[in-house]
Amino acid sequence: MAKVKVTYWRDVPVSVMVRGATPEDRASVPLPKIYMVTVDAIATRTGQTGSKEYTAGFRYDSFERDGPAAEVATQVAADLETRFPKSWLREQWRSAGVKPEEDEQLEREA
Repeated sequence: MAKVKVTYWRDVPVSVMVRGATPEDRASVPLPKIYMVTVDAIATRTGQTGSKEYTAGFRYDSFERDGPAAEVATQVAADLETRFPKSWLREQWRSAGVKPEEDEQLEREA
């Protein structure tokens, strides 16, 4: 069984790390840059830009899944992109106070 660790900032997933049965069987997959752009936009809008506040926003979800680490990491990342699509990210932008006219700028950063 591979051990999966998903890193979130608040509710936004940002990366997947997987450890397989052997020390060599490891993989890490960052989600597309738009996810970190979302984290930064929310942190900025909600005043959580100090290192203490920003770091406090991170949390982890751990679980196990069958398969080689690289395969599992890719699959979990794809699952997260499906569960948290760009439309969901935009909802998070709005909740944090990002105006619709700022969408284009955020997407360019990604």
